[in-house]
Amino acid sequence: MRQKMKALAPIGLLFILTTAANAGPEGVYDVRGTEIDGSTYKGLVTVVRTGETYSVNWLFGDDQYYGAGIGASPL
Repeated sequence: MRQKMKALAPIGLLFILTTAANAGPEGVYDVRGTEIDGSTYKGLVTVVRTGETYSVNWLFGDDQYYGAGIGASPL
């Protein structure tokens, strides 16, 4: 599970940084994927705006992870 989170964290942050410029990324997202060994996983990601940052809650079965991201302004 830790490898999955290490791989997904940069993707989640990139998602927040790119979508924050266009529209707020707040919401609940259904996440599904495939591990390198072919096994599948699914879960939920909740993104909440907290001032100028976003809190991110990843839930995969009984495993729960928290993170944060900073939105980017348009160039």
